[in-house]
Amino acid sequence: MSFESRIVKTPLAERIFAAIEDAPIYDYHCHLSPKEMREDLPFRDIAELWLKGDHYKWRLMRQSGVPEEEITGDAPLEVKWQRFAESVATAVGNPVRDWAMLELEHYFGITTPLNGETAAEIRARANALIGEKALSPLKLIEAERVRYVATTDDPADSLEDHRILRAKGLPFEVAPTFRADRIFTMQAADYPEYLSRLGEAAGVEITDYFSLIKAIDARMAFFRQNGCRFADIGTEDFPTWIGNLELSDRVTISAVKGEPVEREERLGWMGRLYVDWLKLAAKHKLTVQLHLSVFRNASKRSFDAIGPDAGFDTVATGFNVGMLKYILSTAEAEEGLPEIILYTLNPADYTALITLAGSFRNVTVGMAWWFNDHIGGMREYLQKMSELSNLSRIYGMLTDSRSFFSYARHRYFRMILAAYLAELPEPEALLIEVARAIAYRNLQTKLGGSL
Repeated sequence: MSFESRIVKTPLAERIFAAIEDAPIYDYHCHLSPKEMREDLPFRDIAELWLKGDHYKWRLMRQSGVPEEEITGDAPLEVKWQRFAESVATAVGNPVRDWAMLELEHYFGITTPLNGETAAEIRARANALIGEKALSPLKLIEAERVRYVATTDDPADSLEDHRILRAKGLPFEVAPTFRADRIFTMQAADYPEYLSRLGEAAGVEITDYFSLIKAIDARMAFFRQNGCRFADIGTEDFPTWIGNLELSDRVTISAVKGEPVEREERLGWMGRLYVDWLKLAAKHKLTVQLHLSVFRNASKRSFDAIGPDAGFDTVATGFNVGMLKYILSTAEAEEGLPEIILYTLNPADYTALITLAGSFRNVTVGMAWWFNDHIGGMREYLQKMSELSNLSRIYGMLTDSRSFFSYARHRYFRMILAAYLAELPEPEALLIEVARAIAYRNLQTKLGGSL
C-alpha cells in the first residue's frame, strides 16, 4: 500500500490530488537555517538529519519511554536511531509516524515499515541513496519544486547569508522574516544587551520608547530591502491592555537600564508596542504572522537542562480574543493595520478567531499549526474555514520546520486537502480550482506571480 492510498481513497480525491501534487511550493514560514543553505554541505546520515534538533521526534520518543540520554544526550547516534524506530513503529495515528513513512517513500522509495527490526537496514539503504544522489540542502529544495522559502530571522541579523544566497542566482528565492520575539521579551535577563545589539544594527542608540520604535523602523526597512515579505511573532505572553506613550517610554527607559518592571506595566507596554509594530509592518508592506495560544517550556527542569525548542512547549487555553480585537481595532483606527495571518495552537479558538478576522479586511486565520499538524487537525481547520470564511482564499501549507526533508509535508497536506474537498457536494472543476488556489496560486499571486 502506498502512503497516498492511506489518505486519498476515492477516484474524485485522486483526480483532485493529481491536479496539485506536483505544483510548486511556496514555504512562507519555516525555521530552516540560511547558514546551512549557504554552506550547502552534502547530507551524510538520515539518522543525523532526522534526529538533530527535531523536537517533534524527541517528544514522541519521550512519550514512548525512551530515556533522555538516548534522545538529546550523549548516547551513540545508532542507539538514538534505534530508539526512534522502536518508538515510531507503534505510534499509530501520530503525524511523526506518517511523516516518517511519507519521507522514506517519497525521497528514498522505501516502503518497508520502520521499526526496531528494520532500523539498521533502512538507515543503510537511505544513506546509500543520499551518497549516490549527493543530496544537499539546495539540491533537495530545488528537487521539491520549491519557489519561495521564508526563513525566521532576528531583527538584529546582518542577513549576510541571504545576500550570498541571492547572489547565487538560485531557481528559488530565500527571503528573511522579521521575527520580533526578542524585541517583545522584556523579561529576558539579557534584554538590555539585546537592545544594545539591535540599536547598533539599526544605527540608533536605544534609550527610550521612541528610539526603540525608530530602531524597529530602520530594521524593517533593512529587511524589506533584502527581500522580506513577512513579519512574525510567537511569544508566550500577550498584552492585557494598551499603555499610553508616557508609560511605554518610562518602562523602556527602565528596561534599558536593566531595572525591574512590574508585569502589569510590561503587558501594557507590550500592548502599545504591538499596535506600533503593526503600524510599522503596514508601512513597510509586511504581512504579519501572529502565533497564539502557546505555553513555552512547561517543564522548567527540562528547560534548564536541555534548553528551548526541545519539545517542552504546550497548548495554552483562555486566549484573550477580546484583547486581540482591541489591538487590531486600535491599529486600524490609527491607519496601521497590515495584512495579518493568525495561527492558534488551540483549535478551540477557531470560531472566535475566524469570526474576528472576518470583521477586518486582510486578516485571516492560518493553517493548523504544530500540535494540530495531523490529519484530524488539518481537516478540522479546513472545515471551520469552509463554514466561517472563504476556504478558497487561504494560503495553504507551510512547513514551520527545521528539517530540509519536511517539504514532503506539503504533499501530506495536499493529500488531506484533496480528500476533504472530494467530500463536498460541488462540481469537480470547481473543487480542482479551489485546490489549486490553496496549494499554490494564492501565494504565487501574493508574491508577484513571477516565482
